[in-house]
Amino acid sequence: MQFNETINEVKPAVVAAIAACEEIKESKKFAKILELVLLVGNYMNTGSRNAQAFGFEISFLPKLVNTKDSENKMTLLHYLASTIESKFPDLISFDEELGHVDSACRISVENIQKTLMQIGTSIKHLQTDLTNSKVLQDEEDKFYEVMEQAHKDNLQIREAEDRARNAKELKEKAEKEREAKKMLVDMNSTKTQEGVMDSLLEALQTGSAFTREQRPKRTRAKPKENRIYQLHRNYRIAEYIGLTTEILKTTNGYLFDTNHNDPDKPVALMPKT
Repeated sequence: MQFNETINEVKPAVVAAIAACEEIKESKKFAKILELVLLVGNYMNTGSRNAQAFGFEISFLPKLVNTKDSENKMTLLHYLASTIESKFPDLISFDEELGHVDSACRISVENIQKTLMQIGTSIKHLQTDLTNSKVLQDEEDKFYEVMEQAHKDNLQIREAEDRARNAKELKEKAEKEREAKKMLVDMNSTKTQEGVMDSLLEALQTGSAFTREQRPKRTRAKPKENRIYQLHRNYRIAEYIGLTTEILKTTNGYLFDTNHNDPDKPVALMPKT
């Protein structure tokens, strides 16, 4: 029996069936439709022992087409479809979540079971042959010894291939990570350069690139005002004259301190000698 060919023939059907079962379990839209079927069923069975049921067998779904109204014009399946279309339009596309159901429904379970039983029987026969091969037929019988060594060699070859494949995958992964980091650095560099170029173009358009930056002019501190008092000749009477910021040397024949610039201390004018 050719095991690889047999397994390749039955594998697509098994994979499709498993995928369909997973899709049915995970489909939220199909679950909502089942809730509506249960709700309508409980309403129809009001007053009977089947009312307020918590669930139903999936094999009941094909029977929806056999349940008709009192006028024998509409089936329960058509009523549910009409209700979903008018009240729950988002559930109409539930089949989009069940991509493998169409192919899985055409699978023959009996054929798959029959094929699996044949494979199991062939494996048992092979195990029996391997056990019998350990018994030497004569002194020159080297079958078991040669086959055992070939089996060990095959295992070593497979292990070496697995290591090489894993090393290759790790290398490719590391190269992809390096390329991704390099692209990220290049993108950041490009963005920085683009930002500089944008600023330069803006400066050229506005003309600010050709003008020197105008520094704010320094404002000179306003000279402090001094209070001036005139001292009479007896130096006992001081007459307030006013405020001034000028550096005066003589005023009406009087002398005063030309270096004085403290508004908290009055400037004393003395008679000129």
